[in-house]
Amino acid sequence: MSTLICRQKIKIVGVLVLFFVQTRIEKAQKENPKCKVRKDSVKFIDTIVTASPEFFERRPAEETEKYFKRALEFLQEEVGADNIFSAVIHMDERNPHMHLCFVPLTKDKRLSAKEVMGDRNKLIECRTSSMNIWQRKTALKLFPLFPEDLMM
Repeated sequence: MSTLICRQKIKIVGVLVLFFVQTRIEKAQKENPKCKVRKDSVKFIDTIVTASPEFFERRPAEETEKYFKRALEFLQEEVGADNIFSAVIHMDERNPHMHLCFVPLTKDKRLSAKEVMGDRNKLIECRTSSMNIWQRKTALKLFPLFPEDLMM
C-alpha cells in the first residue's frame, strides 16, 4: 500500500473520530448545559485492554473473543456505552489486545477526563479493582482451567 493511500485512510479515520467526539459532546451539552469544553479539555481517551501473552497461549480463539467481549461490557458499564466510539481487537500480534476509545463524560454529562480517569493513584486502584471484579465475575466462568491462585 502506498504512503499516500495510508495517509488518506488516516485522514478519513481522523475525520470520523472528530465527528463522533464532537457529536457526542454536543449531545451531552444539550442534556447538561454545564458541560463545557475548554481549550485544554481531553476530548477522548484511547486505552488498551490486554493480558499477558501466557494468558492467551493455550486458549482457543472463542475464549479470547469472550475475554474481549466481557472487557467491552465491563468498560461500557464503567464509562458509558454511548461514550465508546471504537473497540478494535488486534489478534495479529504476539499479544492479543483491544484498543478502546471513548469520550470522558461523567454520569451527569460533564466532560472531565480527570473525574472519569482520575490521577495516577486512582488509575492504579481502578486497574486493581476492575481486574478483581472482572476476575471474580467472569474469568472463572470463561476460563475454568485457569489456576485459582492466580485469580486472587
